[in-house]
Amino acid sequence: MKRAIIGAGALLALWAILVPSQAMADKAPAEITIDVLDEGGIYSWNGEITSPKPTCKKDRKITVYRRNPGKDEKIGSVNSFPSLDPGDHTWYWLVEDPGKPNGEYYAKAKATDRCKKAKSPVIGVSPR
Repeated sequence: MKRAIIGAGALLALWAILVPSQAMADKAPAEITIDVLDEGGIYSWNGEITSPKPTCKKDRKITVYRRNPGKDEKIGSVNSFPSLDPGDHTWYWLVEDPGKPNGEYYAKAKATDRCKKAKSPVIGVSPR
């Protein structure tokens, strides 16, 4: 009887470990690009979000951060939007920042119940 209880407990523990990892494996990946445009002192952080699963790029919240010692600074957030070209299935994002752009920046999207988190490469902006 004791062995049966211990065996059942071990199976339950194994199930508790495997089921969440399987759920994570079923989430679709996404990728984010980042670039900066200087339009007369108004800086636009922009890029694309791509994923094999349309729900992982459609209206996805993208947040831009500036790297700082300690906690990174949030520059702004926006939901992704589709291309105006009906044949183009690309989803874009754009965050404007009137501040000084010197530093290192990245964009990220949090994980959702169906999509994995995504983070862009870090880009550096130097003073002119």
